[in-house]
Order: sequence, then C-alpha cells, then structure tokens
Amino acid sequence: MLSLLSIDSYQRIGDEVGAPSHGNITVPLLLGLAAGQLAFGPVSDTVGRRGPLLVGSVAFVAAGVLAAFSPTIGILLAARLVQGLSAAAGMVVGRAIIADPETGRAAAHAFSLMMIVSSIAPVVAPSPVRRRGPDRSPDRREHCAATTRPAHH
Repeated sequence: MLSLLSIDSYQRIGDEVGAPSHGNITVPLLLGLAAGQLAFGPVSDTVGRRGPLLVGSVAFVAAGVLAAFSPTIGILLAARLVQGLSAAAGMVVGRAIIADPETGRAAAHAFSLMMIVSSIAPVVAPSPVRRRGPDRSPDRREHCAATTRPAHH
C-alpha cells in the first residue's frame, strides 16, 4: 500500500535513471511483496508481531532513501525489491493483528475498514504539481494534461 502513495513519481524516476518504462520499476516491488509475505507470515507467527513490523518499517525507509538517491537503474531496482520485501511486513502483520483477536462478523468488519483505508489512500495522496511564475501558483492546465495522458509515451 505504501508504494501506491508514490505512483505519480514512477515515470519521472524512471526517466532520470534511464528505465525504458515505469513497469521496470514496479516489477521488483511486486516480486518483493509476494516473497515477503511468504517470509514474514511464519516469522511473525513465531517471534511475534512487533519485531517483524519494526524491521520491515526500518528496511522500507532505508530502501526508499536508497531508491531516491540511486545513481543507476540496477541499484534502483534492487532498492525497489527490498521495498517490496519490507512492505510485506506491514501487510502480513496488519492482517494478523486483525485476525488474532477477531472472528466472524467482527473480523469481517475490521477487514472491511482496512480495505476502505487502502482504497482511499491513493486517491488522497498528494500529486506533484509544477509551480510556475513569481507567485509559484500551479499551472493547472499542465497538471491536468500530465495526469490524463496515456502512460505509454
């Protein structure tokens, strides 16, 4: 879910490091998410919820900093893989925290609330807007055109 908050920046990042398309930046993240869920599930069941969640959060932030300052596409892709692996900790532990004490209708209600928050997050996430002129007000026409054009330039 955390990666959804940065979805507008994929194309700009890919252009800066020479990635042919933003899909190349997303694939390692998704592979990491899949593998991370398989890893963090049993670990959080064995050692508890807090440790894996803290490790995942710290690793996600560190990988984000590495991705932001990566000089090459290889380092960027490796950082995105680590982001996926570590983001899986939040997904797995969050679901486990709900599933542990709740059953039946209460669990369904809690999972529904979690899905609502996950669905709303990308909608309310900030979008980069270029600032123009001395008053630094955004050029709305350029922003609208940038957000509505097809992803395959």
